[in-house]
Amino acid sequence: MTQKVVVSLEAETGDRCVEFLRIDEDGFAFRECERGADAGWRKLPQRLPQVYPSYGLALEAAKGEVDWLRV
Repeated sequence: MTQKVVVSLEAETGDRCVEFLRIDEDGFAFRECERGADAGWRKLPQRLPQVYPSYGLALEAAKGEVDWLRV
């Protein structure tokens, strides 16, 4: 399975982001990351990624799961 980050949305606080991934030709998924003490990003533990047929559907799903995206 090939995954490529196509969009990354960062929280205003600068300590969190959500990456949207293109998964092969199947669709899109997302994952939340946080900035570590070393200023690098690390993925937060989460369930297996759900694949959505469009970026718009993945964005709506992320807004339902990631509090700071709802603002």
